[in-house]
Amino acid sequence: MSEESLNTHMKNNNYNPANTIGLQLGLVFPFLALLFTVLKLYEIIDWSWWLVLSPMIFHAVGILLFLLSIGLLSLAAMLYLLGGTMKRFTETLKEKSNDNA
Repeated sequence: MSEESLNTHMKNNNYNPANTIGLQLGLVFPFLALLFTVLKLYEIIDWSWWLVLSPMIFHAVGILLFLLSIGLLSLAAMLYLLGGTMKRFTETLKEKSNDNA
């Protein structure tokens, strides 16, 4: 396959290297947990189950921290926008009360 046809193929299939990197990183911890579980079941390693399953725990904690950070950033953005809206609202009320007086 020539380089030109490869580039055309990548463009037509919406190739995005970031998607493959994200997929690879997302599979590291589950793969390690599976590997450690197999090694534990075949008695090649003598670790506690907490240690064997720790990659899955790290994976879950990482996902939760990511979702929590997105939630906190969203909350901060909403509060910032609400604060600006409230400031404009109070300024408008003050202007109207000064006009009526």
